[in-house]
Amino acid sequence: MRCCVVGVEVLTPDGLCLRQCESCNLMAASMLAFEKEYGDRVDFVLLNGDDPRNAAVVRAFGVDGIPHIAMVTAQGALWATLIGFVPNAVMAKRLLGLSRAESDAGRHN
Repeated sequence: MRCCVVGVEVLTPDGLCLRQCESCNLMAASMLAFEKEYGDRVDFVLLNGDDPRNAAVVRAFGVDGIPHIAMVTAQGALWATLIGFVPNAVMAKRLLGLSRAESDAGRHN
């Protein structure tokens, strides 16, 4: 298992962010770019927080605002949580930290 970034947003039936969620819309293009850059080391998962099938995940991560970004280690431990709009520089720093933490953990196992 690899480390993972779980993004919880409110999506339309066709998988697009709701226009009402300004933060979600502002971050959408950046998250796609980050997925391209870190996709070889980090799995990116996007969930619709309003879909009842995702209720257990929403509860498990304590989602009470969107967007909600949960960074999870390969061992399943919550490494970081980011809620609301996250500037690119902050997201890049967190992703780099998560990927480094995972590579360091792999060297010690």
